[in-house]
Amino acid sequence: MVHDHVFVVFGPLLIKRKQIIDISMSGLSYFDIENQPTRSIGLNILAENSLYFDDRISFIPISKSEVVHHPDNSAKTYRYAVQFMGLTRNQKSQLKNFIHTRTLGRA
Repeated sequence: MVHDHVFVVFGPLLIKRKQIIDISMSGLSYFDIENQPTRSIGLNILAENSLYFDDRISFIPISKSEVVHHPDNSAKTYRYAVQFMGLTRNQKSQLKNFIHTRTLGRA
């Protein structure tokens, strides 16, 4: 489980921001109300208002599931999972450090 206020960001300007649920060395999952997975050339992670990685990380969407609907929320929510692709040695090192410092328990 990831600490609060840690987001995955997408898009050329990295402005589409979604709360990260889980993260590992192979990928991450996040919540979104959109019915289609994000299409982007890469992602980054935003923590404490700073981008975590020097370069965007390539990824592919691997799963989507609908989250149990809450009566007080009219929008459907989906959980998406993405797999990281072609991580550089530096990105792997940064990701390992991120998981160690920004997750609760073992990721």
